[in-house]
Amino acid sequence: MTQPPAAWARRILIIDDEPEILRLLALSLETEGFEVVCAADGQEGIEAVSEQSCDLVVSDLRLPDMDGVEVMQQIHARYPALPTIIMTAYGTIDNAVDAMKQGAVDYLTKPFTMRDAVFRIHKAFEFAELKGQVRHLRDALEGTHHFDRIVRASPAMDQVCRHAAQLAASDVTVLIQGESGTGKEVLAQAIHYSSPRADAPLVPIDCATLTESLLENELFGHARGAYTGADRQHTGLLESANHGTVFLDEIGDMPLSTQSKLLRVLQERTFRPVGSTKNVQIDVRIIVATNRILSEAVRSGTFREDVYYRIGAATLVIPPLRERIDDIPVLARHYLETVGETGGRRFGGFSTNAMQRLMAYPWPGNVRELVNKIKYAAAVAPGPLIETEDLFTRYDEAELKSFRKAKDEAVRAFEKQYLTTLLRAFGGSVADAADVAGVNRTNLYALLRRNRIDPAAFKTD
Repeated sequence: MTQPPAAWARRILIIDDEPEILRLLALSLETEGFEVVCAADGQEGIEAVSEQSCDLVVSDLRLPDMDGVEVMQQIHARYPALPTIIMTAYGTIDNAVDAMKQGAVDYLTKPFTMRDAVFRIHKAFEFAELKGQVRHLRDALEGTHHFDRIVRASPAMDQVCRHAAQLAASDVTVLIQGESGTGKEVLAQAIHYSSPRADAPLVPIDCATLTESLLENELFGHARGAYTGADRQHTGLLESANHGTVFLDEIGDMPLSTQSKLLRVLQERTFRPVGSTKNVQIDVRIIVATNRILSEAVRSGTFREDVYYRIGAATLVIPPLRERIDDIPVLARHYLETVGETGGRRFGGFSTNAMQRLMAYPWPGNVRELVNKIKYAAAVAPGPLIETEDLFTRYDEAELKSFRKAKDEAVRAFEKQYLTTLLRAFGGSVADAADVAGVNRTNLYALLRRNRIDPAAFKTD
């Protein structure tokens, strides 16, 4: 069935010394919506792959200058994931089978019909896409969590990884601080899988998404009959992680009552399930993460000081992406390649202007936002080169401001909100507000003038 040309057409290289085969195949494949590049011998085909981004190679087995398998091997030496179909005469089918053993995805026996050729080419693309997905999943299971697989180029991130690698060998509790999307869980995974506990489970718990009762139930489990509906015993995640690692994500959002129960786990590695009369002893390593400044949370009374001192001895701080712009190009290229492999596309990278925009963007969502932009660009880009318009919408263009400007705007917004709340709480009394804020009245009046706030507007009878 003929398919309409797509906005982005996959490019197929055909290598054959028979002009009629080249002409017929090119015509049939272009009708199917593919781009076609033709080469009359092996060397010309190898050069074509180097000069142009191809998505599939269809090569004759017998070429004037070299064997088709040799052509495939030379191409795969530089582009190992590039799928290849070998064309062969009827009497050399055994050679075609040998070619598949050496890396070809399929073969075509001459003479063949154009319908059969098109069908096998579509199947080759499906196979390449599936192979890319399998490779991606295998990498996720084998070694992608180690420090050498954390993509980075900045000295700041390299220092964080070196420090984390030193901590991985011990059982010390690690606190990872950083804004949302900076990669705190990725770093926690690297610590676990580089530790002596790598063969045991890593159990992540998101403290921000569960209510107080659900969080305690998930952490500690419950005994049978602990509450209405608890008709069986439930093993908590702490016990499930025995001999492994527990990763408490966003611990700054953990309720105070749960923090007090966590303290015993940190001190003695014991806890009591909900509704139980017996303690459970566990052997776990604990890694925690937060996007909050816990020292400030301690001062405000929203985080227990004793818990903070138990988890804060070994602290890793991941800088936001805007403060380590050296990482942006390598991360962008890495994720573009990953997305391309998974989706069966090969990209040539980013235009100069697109990369400059990536470097200038403030990345409020950090690496997570960068990954999503790359995925979007890979989906909409009409060609193999990612351009600025593939990455940024008009809304994004408005966000392309310097870090200093973005920070100043955030500080001014905070000041106004804080001063308004303070004056409302004290009925417009500048003296009382200054005392609570910890600033003298002269400075407070200056802040009020800068934010155009009139204390009289908050006076109460």
